[in-house]
Amino acid sequence: MRRATVEDLPQLRELWRRENLPWQDMEKLFKDFQVVQTASGQLIAAQGLRVAGAEGWLFCEAFAQLEWADTLRRKLWDRLRIVAQNHGLVRVWTQSSASFWPMNGFSAALPEQLQKKPAGFTGSDQPWWLLPLRDESATSINLDKEFALFQEAQKEDTARLYRQARIAKAIALVIGLVLFATVVALAFRFQAASARRSAPLQQR
Repeated sequence: MRRATVEDLPQLRELWRRENLPWQDMEKLFKDFQVVQTASGQLIAAQGLRVAGAEGWLFCEAFAQLEWADTLRRKLWDRLRIVAQNHGLVRVWTQSSASFWPMNGFSAALPEQLQKKPAGFTGSDQPWWLLPLRDESATSINLDKEFALFQEAQKEDTARLYRQARIAKAIALVIGLVLFATVVALAFRFQAASARRSAPLQQR
C-alpha cells in the first residue's frame, strides 16, 4: 500500500473505468489516492481521500476484483486512518454504500452535521456517512494554545532583536569613542612633535 504516483495513471484509469467512474476528472486528483499493489506491480485497489482543513472525504474507491473488495477495503482503511491522523482530521466523510463503513464506526450524517461538510465535498445524491476522529472542541482549544504560544514566541523574538540592537548600538558607540580618542591623541602627538622640530629653528 502506498500513495499513487503519476506512473500509476494508466492502471488507475483502468480501475476507474471498471467502476464507471469519471476517470478524466480523477486523473487531476491522482495524488489524493492510496493504492494496493501486488508483488508483480499490478494495482488491484485504489481509494481517494480529499482533505479540506480538518475534514476528510473518502471518495471513488475502485477494485480490480469485486470479491476482493472487503479485504482490500480494510487494508486501505487502516492506511487511510493513519493518513487522516497525520493531517489532524476531525472527521471523515463518505458516500459509499458498502456495509463496511457503518460496521467500522461510520454513521448517517445528521442535518446539523451536514452543515459542517466542506463545500468542496460535492458527491452524488447518495446519503453522507461520517466518522468523528477526535473531539472538535479539544482541537479548537489546542489550536488556540498553539497560537498563543506562537504569539509569545514572536514577542520573545522581537524583544531579543531589540536587545541585540541596543547592544550593537552600544558597541558601535564605544568603538566610535575609542577611534575619536585615538585620533585626538594622535593629533596632539603630531602637534607636539611639530613644536619640537620648530623650536631649534627658532633658536638659530
